[in-house]
Amino acid sequence: MAGVVDYCKVTDIAAQLPNATVSEEQAVWTQFIHAASRGIDTICDRSFGPDGTATKYFDIPRSDMTRFILPVWAGDFYNPTAIKVALVENADPAGTNWRTLTGDGITPPSNYYLGPENPDYIGTNDSPSATRPFYWIDLPSTPNPNDSTNYAMTFTKGMRTLSITASWGFSVIPDQIKQICINIVVRMWNAKGVGFSGTTGAPEIGVVAIPRYLDINEKAVLNGWRRESA
Repeated sequence: MAGVVDYCKVTDIAAQLPNATVSEEQAVWTQFIHAASRGIDTICDRSFGPDGTATKYFDIPRSDMTRFILPVWAGDFYNPTAIKVALVENADPAGTNWRTLTGDGITPPSNYYLGPENPDYIGTNDSPSATRPFYWIDLPSTPNPNDSTNYAMTFTKGMRTLSITASWGFSVIPDQIKQICINIVVRMWNAKGVGFSGTTGAPEIGVVAIPRYLDINEKAVLNGWRRESA
């Protein structure tokens, strides 16, 4: 199902807090998991779960642009099945004014290429071969010599002149993202009794701050997962 997903489960939290009663605490943990997952999205400017298969349309801002890089709001994608370019602005996708680019975007010869090329592995125990998604498209200056009839030298300027049919988001949730989500939820749970001050203790015996969200090492890890600029 398309839409945002949570990056860990109640059972993951129960494994970290073995003395808690899942049946009693599950509702609170569920809310914390939602908040932690969306907080990670905000920090990284992207979401990390699969968002379904769909056709999406994008604008091309300049007529002289021979390379189009997906804007940051377009999202990540993988397993594309169709890349189409409008021959005129505002063309009907059901009509003949769209050209399908041939090739797979990875192996030459192809009339488009996906980037980043040779993407890094995401790193999960469940799917060790999963890689980071694509987020831009290049048009080569030289077409496939065996298939020049449907080659587009440039993208058409205008509104919604690029069409991408693909799976969107990440194919799997990276292990690092899952673990950081678990860590945040556990901290939020442990900090639930400290009130708005975020501290425990008293002035006469000492005051200790109780962290609620990220430590400095987790922030460094999430910086590596921020949406990249091309």
